[in-house]
Amino acid sequence: MSADHGRGGDLQALQRANAHFSPDLLSSLLNEPIPGHAIVWSSASGQSYPISVRVLSFEAIVAVRDPDGSREPPDTFARQLKRRFREALSPTAGATPRGGRTGTPGSVAEEPGNGIDVWHTYIARVVAGIKKEDRDLLNEIRSRGVPWRGVQNAVVRQLPDVIADRDDFAYKIMRPVLDQLLGEDRWHTERRPRSGAPQKSTTWIVAKE
Repeated sequence: MSADHGRGGDLQALQRANAHFSPDLLSSLLNEPIPGHAIVWSSASGQSYPISVRVLSFEAIVAVRDPDGSREPPDTFARQLKRRFREALSPTAGATPRGGRTGTPGSVAEEPGNGIDVWHTYIARVVAGIKKEDRDLLNEIRSRGVPWRGVQNAVVRQLPDVIADRDDFAYKIMRPVLDQLLGEDRWHTERRPRSGAPQKSTTWIVAKE
């Protein structure tokens, strides 16, 4: 059986399966083949039908914009995001060299290749910010104590907005932050009756004498 005869049989089967393939269309497919023309069957279960398609070469239609790699890379969202993280981890934010004390594993991912311990960079940034902007908070902790929530809110304010859940991260770094602000073993927590609801209690942070 010749290729044309076999192809004609395929086209007849195509017409029987789908009446939209009229004789003129079938004749065009048979006698005027064009590179890239094809017929495929849909994959819909129980409702498969033939579809005429033309496959084109993407490389022939779309030219490479930077064939020799001499142009600047586009300012994609990924580049913008990396730039925001670099700014958040700049030396002015109190970056700590890698190799120092390690934080909670997996808490914050390090940016590959920048040599920065991200966990301790954020802690250093918080400590420096509170010492500079929240001296009244430190004095109050030393004098009468401050509710845990009040201190945690101060930590949140010092964290960069690149952190997805700053409140949760602030809670995780509270103890190392307080150790650096007040000194290790120089503070403790205690439960006190809640204002307006003495039957309930609130955790307070208090500096030791």
